[in-house]
Amino acid sequence: MSPRVIVTGGGTGGHVYPALTLAQALRREGSEVLYVGTARGLEARVVPAAGIPFATVISRPFHRTRPWSIVGTVMAAGGGLGQAFRLLRQFRPDLVIATGGYVCGPVGLAAAMRHVPLLLQEQNAVPGRTSRYLARYARYVALGFEEAISYFPAAWRDRLVVTGNPVRPEVRAARREEGLRFFRLDGRCRTLLVAGGSQGAQRINRAVQEALPWFLGRPDLQVIWATGERAYGEVVQALRAEAQRSRKGPRGAVNEERVPTGTGEQRFTRSRNVLIAPFLEAMPLALAAADLAVSRAGALSLAELLVQAVPAILVPYPFAADDHQSRNAEVLAKGGAARLVADEELSGERLAREIQSLLDQPGTLERMKEAAAGMARPRATEAILELAHRMAARS
Repeated sequence: MSPRVIVTGGGTGGHVYPALTLAQALRREGSEVLYVGTARGLEARVVPAAGIPFATVISRPFHRTRPWSIVGTVMAAGGGLGQAFRLLRQFRPDLVIATGGYVCGPVGLAAAMRHVPLLLQEQNAVPGRTSRYLARYARYVALGFEEAISYFPAAWRDRLVVTGNPVRPEVRAARREEGLRFFRLDGRCRTLLVAGGSQGAQRINRAVQEALPWFLGRPDLQVIWATGERAYGEVVQALRAEAQRSRKGPRGAVNEERVPTGTGEQRFTRSRNVLIAPFLEAMPLALAAADLAVSRAGALSLAELLVQAVPAILVPYPFAADDHQSRNAEVLAKGGAARLVADEELSGERLAREIQSLLDQPGTLERMKEAAAGMARPRATEAILELAHRMAARS
């Protein structure tokens, strides 16, 4: 008999998408799933859109730079705990899976107090505060990085399992030829993917914009650049200006295109070898087409890069909690799958120099690709579900 499962995780994509991937995998197996999040987080939009039953509890983060926010956090925690108790009583889950974010606090604590088995999934090399607190109540903690083990007490080691991070099936299934065809790219050229996350990354966008003359002057390189919605218009104008300055006539033209996807359409602007999109609806195909990526170092982005064996230049977000993106990036750099550039050191000149050294040194990208493939954990979802089934059988 398939278990009844509450899945919770919220706030940012790094917590929401692993939870969504696990929820969808459980439903494919026949489990009854309820996703619990907040009304304000990303989950409130993407989970109902995926057709998964969704409920909310009150939860509010505590900002270290604003100590007075503790008052609102404590009040919200009390209300959220009561709501979580009611949801557990109504849904009667066999277990709770929590992927992080403040919403997991009241839901995970309510599960512990009602003796419902709790499975945590921690994505980063430095565990989040909520995960570190709830780990004492968890039957298992599924870790994305082995390096996270040292942040938990030695007495808890038997509940820590390194599974890797769950990756969407469509990322695992995407193939290079399909990606090249979708974006109308030349398979004889190298493809660079630039992605700063769903909102883009200001520093990365600025560096790529500064390096546009270099990119447009490399006919052996083609670029897929996801700018984020806010920067898209400005970047397109910069591309138009540079294209006109560097090449007159039709080959300097900038064209807008729209391509249907399974869930909507992908829009982008193209000039010669540079393709710009506000957001990559077709990210799995972009990953499959890429020979090299420039990216932030969120755990989920790194898991997807590794599954597709894409070498990367990683620019960690400098204000991430506990600087966890730097720690994530260091793991890949040490393993030979990435190069690490600090946010404050990134410029157009530095970016072009790093890319050129990787493209022009024979065998470098190939060795990095092999290292990435060796670090990938493509069956992380299955490993986490195996823990869940083991827990449900015991409950």
